[in-house]
Parts: sequence; C-alpha cells; structure tokens
Amino acid sequence: MAQAPVAELPPPVAVELRLRGGRSLHFESTIDPAALSALIRVVDAA
Repeated sequence: MAQAPVAELPPPVAVELRLRGGRSLHFESTIDPAALSALIRVVDAA
C-alpha cells in the first residue's frame, strides 16, 4: 500500500513585528494566526 506524500513545511523563521509606540513583538513564523492576532490586540491595548 503506497502512502500519500507528506507536504514538508518550511522551517520556522524569526519574525519581528513593529508596533506603535516603539514596541515590537518577536515570534516564529509558525505561530497560529488567531493567537498572533490576540497577542497583538493585547500588547497594543497595554
């Protein structure tokens, strides 16, 4: 029985997102988009 090929994901890379007020977030490119959105909202509101 042949197995379907597994799609290889690119390795994670470090990302820096600059926010207002001189703040920045550092995270890996593999972060869940919903978690990243929530994190940005929390940091931006602080």
